This record gives sequence, structure tokens and C-alpha cells, in this order.
Amino acid sequence: MAHRQSHRGGGLGGGGVLVCALTALAAFAGAAGAATWNVTDVYNFDYAMGHLSPGDEVVLAAGMYDLTLKHGYYVTTPNITIRGATGNRDDVTIWGGGMNNPNAILEGIQLVAADQTISDLTLEGFYHHAIHFQNGADRALVSNVRTLNIGEHHIKGVRFNDGGIIENSLLEQTEVRQDGLGGRPDGYLGGIDLLGARNWIIRDNVVKGIKGINAPDGSGRGDAGIFLWQDIVGAVIERNVIIGTNKGIALGNPYNPNLIVHAEDSIVRNNFITRGLDIGLELAYTKNVSAYNNTIYGANGSYFRAVHIYDKPGRLTENLTLAYNIIRGRIYRNADGTWTETGNIEGGTAQAGWFVDPAAGDLHLTALATGAIDQAGVLADVLRDFDLALRGPLPDVGADEFNPPIPGDATLDGVVSIVDLGALASNWQSTEATWYGGDFSGDGLVNITDLGILASHWQHGAAGLSASVPEPGTLALLALGGSCLLIWRRRPTP
Repeated sequence: MAHRQSHRGGGLGGGGVLVCALTALAAFAGAAGAATWNVTDVYNFDYAMGHLSPGDEVVLAAGMYDLTLKHGYYVTTPNITIRGATGNRDDVTIWGGGMNNPNAILEGIQLVAADQTISDLTLEGFYHHAIHFQNGADRALVSNVRTLNIGEHHIKGVRFNDGGIIENSLLEQTEVRQDGLGGRPDGYLGGIDLLGARNWIIRDNVVKGIKGINAPDGSGRGDAGIFLWQDIVGAVIERNVIIGTNKGIALGNPYNPNLIVHAEDSIVRNNFITRGLDIGLELAYTKNVSAYNNTIYGANGSYFRAVHIYDKPGRLTENLTLAYNIIRGRIYRNADGTWTETGNIEGGTAQAGWFVDPAAGDLHLTALATGAIDQAGVLADVLRDFDLALRGPLPDVGADEFNPPIPGDATLDGVVSIVDLGALASNWQSTEATWYGGDFSGDGLVNITDLGILASHWQHGAAGLSASVPEPGTLALLALGGSCLLIWRRRPTP
């Protein structure tokens, strides 16, 4: 049975061991009746989907699964997984009949119960949505999925679902979405559209080219690539790439007849947004929201609302923070509430040459970005960049850190040495929140994995030395250091 588990380390006392044993026993008992359905065609797939029990996996062999021969799926069984067999999402395609075909399947897979997973496959050509989270879809996981040419929103969610994750996925449009076909509003489409989501994480996705036919006045049609609104709480939107959608990322919607808070206690950080015709980042009716170290690029550096802050009387913006973002274009401050702006680069200052390939959405910095490099402050919520590299004591503005510290250089003196090994020992088992300098792996804890990274970069950065593998004697020293650290960790508590 496939399941999600935490890999973070930590010591266990006798009570912890007992808890682990009981938990493992319970998990085994719960999985005793689980089945793995290995399917090779749409008929096998349909049979498996109609006979699911909690804990089951449906594993699709490489190939095309044409749902027009059957139907879409409304999955009410909790704790199930639907995944491609090879791990390559391009090997398995679930076909809906075409985004511009009114006779196509409307919805690909609707998730209606807790702990359901879709991974390692493609959903293509559905008239409305590829994936739809209905009521009850708590802790849903969508990972390594491609959605292609979807007629409305590629991934849709109703109010209120808790604790979901959408990660490592590609949402893409390569065909023109036609208007006037019936059964759906013109210009109504987008990437991820969630209402009332609680504590969701949206990370490491690419949303590309999703937009409608332009309006007669030339303005863009379509919702944001990532669009969260109506009672959003605790959202984390990070390390996504948005390219050429009508809007980039939107927390909230200016349309708010009931004057509710659209997004609260949420963060948008380390995203690359290459703007389409309209807004790069929209923040409407927000409360306690932070937008940190995002890079928003548009060809027109004087565009009036590359970032849009919006509210109106009766529901004003509260405690919004915009810090250390690169914004090529202007901020449209269309609000009367309270917010702060710190260290943003705005307008036409950032040039195309600052970035590797802005047209393709690659907004990593180049050496020309001197106005951004080492110009930000340290933020506890953004200790790492778009690539999960540590930022160090002089961070860069925007999502990318141009010259991050050497992995293993815990003291940030430019060389991986015995000094760093000592620092690691002194902070063994610290969390990233208390001492991020030694958490080279990014798993949130200073542990044996980080010692291995330090060893593999031994003497890196030293004058005249470029080898990343230590000499045998040094390796022995590090092994001894690791042993000492483990002995220290296991010592009896007084």
C-alpha cells in the first residue's frame, strides 16, 4: 500500500518506541484488505474504479485510457491512490475527448473522500475540469501530474477541504480554448482554482499558457494560474513557475459581494511569474498575508498593475506584507487598508538581462542583476530560495539566490572545514528554525544527512582546491566526527 510518511529524524524514548510499534501495527491492520489493481486498458481501469476499498492502489500501465468509452469518476472511497506504473507522467494519458468538444467528458476525476492521491500520469482534454476536489476531500495529494488542454479549470476545489497538497505538476494549454460552445461560460478557465481551502500547500508546479480568447478590447480573459479565494486560510504557495496566463497568482478576487475575507494567514514566496496580459500577483481582501521574494516579470516595465492590492469599505486589507519582491511593472495600490512594503524592486528597474530567459519563465538571476544581489534582508519565512538553496546572511531580492553559500559551509566563511564540523556538532539535532546554517539537506533538522553533505564538499572553496570528495584521511576524520555525534546524541539524559 502506498502511503505518505514523515522522514524527519528525532530521538525516541521508550514511550516513543511503544507509540511507533502501536502505530505500525494499526497501519498494518488497516492495510490488510488493501488491493493493488494493475490495469492495462480503460475497461480494467473502469472495473477497478468501481470496486475500490480503502487502502487500494490503481496502477495504470503505460498507454492511453479513453474515458469517452466509459465516463469520468466520482471517487467516494477514502485512502486510495491512482497512479501511473512507471513514475513518468507522460507515459500514461487519461483522455477526456477534447477541451473544445461539447460531447467530451466534463470532469476527469472528482475526489470526494479523505486521503486520496493522484500521481504520475496525464489528464488531457476534459470539457470542464481534469481534477475536482469535492466536499470531504481532506488531505488530497496531487503529485507529478500533467493536465493538458482543459476547458475550464485544470484543478478545481469547492469549500471547505483541509490539508491538501498540489506539487511537482505541469498544467498546460497548447490549443486555443474556443468560446460560444455552450455548457460553459466564455473566458472561464484557469489553472488551480480553490475556494475555502484550509492549510493547503501548492509548490513546485509549472502553469503555462492557460488563457481564453481575448476580449474585443484586447484585454485577457481567464482566471489566474493559481487562484485561491473565498475563506482561504493557511495557504502556502511557493516555488511555482507561472508563464503567460492571463493572471499569475491571485489570493482573493475583487468580486466579493458578501465582503468576506478571501485569504488569511497565508504566504506567497519564491515564485517565478512571467506575466501575461494582466496582473502578475493579485491580493484582494486579505488578512495577515505575506508576499516574500517573488519575481514578477513583464516586458512592459511601466504596466500599471503588475501587482494589484484591492479592497473596499467594509472589508479592508489587514496586515499585508510585501517584501523583497522583484516586480517589473508597477504596484496598483487600489485599497485603503493596512499593508507594508519593504525592499521591493518596482517599475522598469529590473531589465531582461537580469534573468536567464524571462520569455521561457526562467527568472534565475544573472550577474547583471546587481540591483538585486545581496540587497534583501533575512526573513525567517524565506531562508531558502526557489531552488531550495540557503540564502545566507546577504540574501538577494526576488525568488532566486544568485550565489548561494556552499553546501557544508555552516559558518559561511567560504570554505568547508573543521570549523563547520564543529558548528554542526554544537547544533546537532537543531531545527532549521533555530539554526538554519547547518540544515544543508532542507529536511528541517540538522542530522546525519547534513554530515554527509558536509563530507562530500570537504575543503570546497579553499584556495587551489576544487575537488568535492575528501582525501581518505579526511574521510576518516569525518567518519570519526559522525560517530562522536551519534554517541553524543545517544548519551543518557541526566
